[in-house]
Amino acid sequence: MNLKRCLLFLFVIATTSQLAIAQSGEWNSANEDEALDQYTLLGKPLPNEIPTPSFSDSFSRLPKDWTLFKRMVVDKRNRHHIYQLGYITGALLATDHETWSALKRSNDKEDSIESINEHFVGLGDGFFQMAVAGVFGAVGYIAEDNLAKRTSFQIVEVFLATGSVAHLMKHVTGRQSPSRATSRTGNWEPLPDQNRYYEDVKAYGSFPSANLATFYASFKVIEDNYRHHTWLPYLRYFLTTGVVLGNTGQSKHWLSEAPISIAIGHVFAKIVTRNNHPDNRLEMQKYETIKIVPMFSPKGDSLVGVQWAW
Repeated sequence: MNLKRCLLFLFVIATTSQLAIAQSGEWNSANEDEALDQYTLLGKPLPNEIPTPSFSDSFSRLPKDWTLFKRMVVDKRNRHHIYQLGYITGALLATDHETWSALKRSNDKEDSIESINEHFVGLGDGFFQMAVAGVFGAVGYIAEDNLAKRTSFQIVEVFLATGSVAHLMKHVTGRQSPSRATSRTGNWEPLPDQNRYYEDVKAYGSFPSANLATFYASFKVIEDNYRHHTWLPYLRYFLTTGVVLGNTGQSKHWLSEAPISIAIGHVFAKIVTRNNHPDNRLEMQKYETIKIVPMFSPKGDSLVGVQWAW
């Protein structure tokens, strides 16, 4: 890893870790009563209101994460999202060669653009996500801040959940990356021979972009935990755009792979953070298989019922 990439990693890590440090510092520096009012008014979570998270949850929750993902994908209430995603992907697929050619020319022509693209691509290589998770975890343990701990553990969880599904889809779709394309938009070989796949991953493992999906999901987790920082979405838009253009300019992925990669990351981020806030829990309840719910009889009696989603 060269010096410039290290500096970019340090900058982004410092920016994200400042969220956790500022959270703890704001709580500790203020009078307790004043801080309570301030956090309540701004809708910020109190550090001592968040249950102590467990690192083992990053792994034990994965089966449930994948189950919820499957339910959300096949749920008929989400069909319009699937259709929209298909239309956008199809439109971009038709112009993949042109967009890739234009971005590649810029990448090859200007050393500065090539360097920028390399840095953005590095944001999704796994090292960055784990480094950010480590920073939040360190701040959480040092400052005894459960919010920072939860953020750290959820980054690990969403990285594993998102990355595994993205890589599974790569093995199913078998699309050529731009650097190995033997046709204008790359050939597709569904369920390619696994020996050939691992011998030349770029010839079969382009769709979708696990690089983009895991980066987006990890940042969305940070954004959900620190939702009172209203500038975070804008930083996400900027960095995500950089990763998309960098991947295409570096001939690692096609532009048409961005929508589904972002969608996978977005859904898993919502799943992993489903218990962070009341509105998150309410949104995800419809995908739970069995729920105990309050019911009322026509006579006005209070009852307890079981609701089954299928």
